[in-house]
Amino acid sequence: MSKERLTTEEIKNEILLTTDREGWNAWDIASFRGDVDVMREIWVLANEGLTTEEIKNELLLRSDREG
Repeated sequence: MSKERLTTEEIKNEILLTTDREGWNAWDIASFRGDVDVMREIWVLANEGLTTEEIKNELLLRSDREG
């Protein structure tokens, strides 16, 4: 079994563009909820040159008010 190593850009795209079982991504959910702050944060993160460690800290370790 080989382990695929993703670039920072690929990781960011994978996280930001991943969809739930209904086909919604993070942007869709934030806009549906009317959460402008989350939408702004997603926009900023998508346009930053984040390192893999920053992506992990900023995106993977966060939770919303529902956990």
